[in-house]
Amino acid sequence: MNPDQFIHDRVRIAGRYILPSVRQLIFITEHGEPEPVGSCALLWHRARRYLVSAAHVLDVFRSHPLSIGTASSWHTLEGEFRATNVPATGKREDDAYDYAFMLLSDRDASALDGCHFLTADQVASGETPIFNGQTRSKYLAIGWPRNRLNFDRRNKVTEPENVAYTGAIASSDLYRRHKRDPRIHLLVEFDRKQMSGPEGPRLPPSLDGLSGGGIFAMPGLQRVGDVAPPRLVAITTELWPQHDLLVGTRIDLVFAAIEAAA
Repeated sequence: MNPDQFIHDRVRIAGRYILPSVRQLIFITEHGEPEPVGSCALLWHRARRYLVSAAHVLDVFRSHPLSIGTASSWHTLEGEFRATNVPATGKREDDAYDYAFMLLSDRDASALDGCHFLTADQVASGETPIFNGQTRSKYLAIGWPRNRLNFDRRNKVTEPENVAYTGAIASSDLYRRHKRDPRIHLLVEFDRKQMSGPEGPRLPPSLDGLSGGGIFAMPGLQRVGDVAPPRLVAITTELWPQHDLLVGTRIDLVFAAIEAAA
């Protein structure tokens, strides 16, 4: 088996395992049509169930009801979310942390058919990344691009499609250059000229909509023979195409905010 095929097989298996925990967020327009906004991850923390996402994604729902994709429908959630503060510039794009979370009621959580809330053993808080050598940390980012929500207007049926991307951690030099702390942020290489799919080299897909989705550690890509399942390490927040980097905020920071708000 060639290396590309090995990677794609592992990603396909991992996707089936984690997609029930990474869901698409939309609002319904005044014309009754779905408007995709971004992605989110679902998880347990201290016996409570949470939706976590990027702040710039949940900001949209300050003026629209928030609906989440389940296995069979779109369910509109009730309640409020907490997000990082907008910087003094007044621009969310200047928010270096860009995360938000929402405590779900038992009623809402029970209505999410086909969805799974990640448990503590499925989250890699406190991960120590490896920057060098063959065992460099490898990651899988997964979410729901906005341009892949197909809507059949006649039958009022939606067919969302997800995208998964794998890459290695950026070098420690790049962390220093971009003034990012690896304990807080996750920088993943995203070289558009080296993209490959199941059928070989390809142009990079649109990642607009992956924001708020999960980034998972992939032991099976990091160490040959490691059969440990993927574990959530971060929430996708940005793509820096000019630097060939995908950016995330580590889940540890989100947990700290949840604890502070409790």
